[in-house]
Amino acid sequence: MHPLLSRNETYQEESFEAMQLRYQGFGKDLYQRIRVELPEVFDHLIFYKATRYQTTDSYAIHDGDSKPFAIQLDPDIALIIFWNLTVHVEIGTWSQDEYGEALNFIKSNLLNTKAN
Repeated sequence: MHPLLSRNETYQEESFEAMQLRYQGFGKDLYQRIRVELPEVFDHLIFYKATRYQTTDSYAIHDGDSKPFAIQLDPDIALIIFWNLTVHVEIGTWSQDEYGEALNFIKSNLLNTKAN
């Protein structure tokens, strides 16, 4: 199990296609936006579903370089959550542009590149 995933949960790896069919909640288009706008990030995402507790959520780990980070989409409380070993942020319905904010956060805080 990846060190960024909770040890209190069990996870099953799933394909992007399986995740798209399964997950229809808040933030469901984020991964597609990452695929189009940040393909270098998307190419290194590994998708997971929880099998014990938060089974409706979607999880992804970006593990393509020395700066891994996690993404969680939580449909029950309408959050997009990002974290790594030092950062944790939640983006929700209060944002006027959840996807734009999420993409900028990836660029600025998780990849340490300039946001557009």
